[in-house]
Amino acid sequence: MIPSHNLPKLITSNEAAEFLRVTPATVRNMIKDGRIQAIPVGRVGGRAVYRIPLHSLESLLGIDSRDQVTPETRNL
Repeated sequence: MIPSHNLPKLITSNEAAEFLRVTPATVRNMIKDGRIQAIPVGRVGGRAVYRIPLHSLESLLGIDSRDQVTPETRNL
């Protein structure tokens, strides 16, 4: 079993959109063009469903992961 403290925090595309204050479609476009790394987890209604490692958003925003910034610590 892998200790959970070694796993990245994953968020949904909708949570990422709220965090970045953009639309979910913008997040999907950012995933498609490689600006955000994401893990495909399936399909719903013909659309891919992703989970996004929080460190991917931190990298996009130029945030040092040691700052421990999460959607929960930011007032969305």
